[in-house]
Amino acid sequence: MRTRRFNAIRRADEVFEPIDAALLPLGFTRTENVYHRHADHDVFPGVEAVTFGFAYGFRTCWMHTTVKIPALIELLAEVRPFAYDKTLAWRVPDHASHVACMLRLSEMAGTADEPLPEGLHWRDDGRLQRSRGVSAAVLADTLAALARRFALPALRERLTLRRLAAAADAPGYGQSGIAGAWPLAAKLALGDLEGAARAFRAHPYSLGSDRLRFMTAKAWLQGCGLALDDVVWNAAAAEAADPWEARAWLTGELVK
Repeated sequence: MRTRRFNAIRRADEVFEPIDAALLPLGFTRTENVYHRHADHDVFPGVEAVTFGFAYGFRTCWMHTTVKIPALIELLAEVRPFAYDKTLAWRVPDHASHVACMLRLSEMAGTADEPLPEGLHWRDDGRLQRSRGVSAAVLADTLAALARRFALPALRERLTLRRLAAAADAPGYGQSGIAGAWPLAAKLALGDLEGAARAFRAHPYSLGSDRLRFMTAKAWLQGCGLALDDVVWNAAAAEAADPWEARAWLTGELVK
């Protein structure tokens, strides 16, 4: 990847090589700008990833951390087989491959107070801004340090099945759109049927907001052993539960 912008970093490898040195020994593989690995430390195996993004000749930089849990994808495929594709369960994480949660750098506790080298500063949107005088080596070392200090602990401690399940009890869960399916599935996978029933009552439209999909989801959950006879479809509530800005994955607003 090359650019003609004035005083830009000309070679992406100048930035990725130091990050490679930090993450590849930890079991990550890099596919373009995504570092990903299989992980077995949680209840079910998962796919963890740290993704770096760059724009405007590496003047704007960002990082986010994601987890995929194939067992949840396979579970949700039972009720929405066209929405949750089992063949994507182990694919390198991206926006279309059923990521369960994505934490932006700005959503990782403590990043705003992290000291940065001269010429790098935090933007209002939580991204990093690089002044032209900052070298590729300084930028890369900073990003590698941020990954070690914030992304790796988030993967171990925050992007876990139990934390995903707990998101169903967080304020705002009822307006999380289809991302709400992940906490519901996590509670089912943990065998917490009462918790799964509470999650469906709090957000009955996580598996689809139209009447048919609601009824299909309700019947499936009842087949899993949930008592949901009192939960009924409501058009106004269904519309409110799926705001236009809702994403397909959970964010740091719900996964604490």
